[in-house]
Amino acid sequence: MNSAEGALLRHGVRGNTGRLTPNKTTNAKRILGDDRVSSLIEMHWDIANNCEKIEQKVSAQQFLLNKLFPNARSNTVKIELKRVECIQDISDNENIVMASICAGEMTLDEGDRLFQLLQQKRATHEAMDVVEQVKLLHQRMKDAGLIT
Repeated sequence: MNSAEGALLRHGVRGNTGRLTPNKTTNAKRILGDDRVSSLIEMHWDIANNCEKIEQKVSAQQFLLNKLFPNARSNTVKIELKRVECIQDISDNENIVMASICAGEMTLDEGDRLFQLLQQKRATHEAMDVVEQVKLLHQRMKDAGLIT
């Protein structure tokens, strides 16, 4: 293995720079140390090339492939949703997402993630509605002289 291959395997494929959170490679280096990470990769390289047991060879090859070509965390989904002003808008957006899934414009997993985001938005709106109602109730009780 030449130095470029080793660096690629040690550091993975470099994409965007300036990450705010450490990736798996950075965490592994921090925990294990750079030399141990290099040794681990070289061990997998040797197994992938020289091992006679097919299961171990395939496992080592899969490890190396995952280092070279990591799976994307998620796909970009282009969908136009309504601006959320009230809870009804969230329901309308859920219908838009469902129609997009049914039309094959996005996968079930992508739609599920959007539904999760919409549910978080719904919970936030419901909490804000409760806060507003408590404030109004408090003001009415104050105006009626029940509290000071």
